[in-house]
Amino acid sequence: MGEDFKAQTEVLIEQKILSTLPKEYGRFTADARKILCALAKVLQGKKGNIGIIFVNDTYCVEDNFKYYKDFITAGAKLGRANLFVYTLPTTPVAEAAIYFGLTGPLFYLGGNANISLARKMAVDMVKTREAQGMAIVEKKNKTIYAYLVA
Repeated sequence: MGEDFKAQTEVLIEQKILSTLPKEYGRFTADARKILCALAKVLQGKKGNIGIIFVNDTYCVEDNFKYYKDFITAGAKLGRANLFVYTLPTTPVAEAAIYFGLTGPLFYLGGNANISLARKMAVDMVKTREAQGMAIVEKKNKTIYAYLVA
């Protein structure tokens, strides 16, 4: 685990924004760790019928490439048990949803999707009571942003 993530999660635990780390945290990708921290800040202990929309146009391509490079470096004979490849772009937000006890809709907007579309969808889902709230997670360059529509 990188020192920056360790420091950030320790601060969130100290501030009682996170109670503990998920047991699977060790295999989280860097983005999955950032997503967990960003959602912890916007959810502030809320759980239940809250959904997540993840917006990104290239999410798991980077992780799949890293996994493949590691596989080749290891002689292309065995995968590494401690390196989990996130082959679906929803995996990191799904991990966070499970950890936070969220039961609302969860999906990914990729390709040419943008944050404006995600906001409109989130507002519509709350207005029609498909969810009590919708968190929007956006990966823009290397930064993770999270918002809550309630």
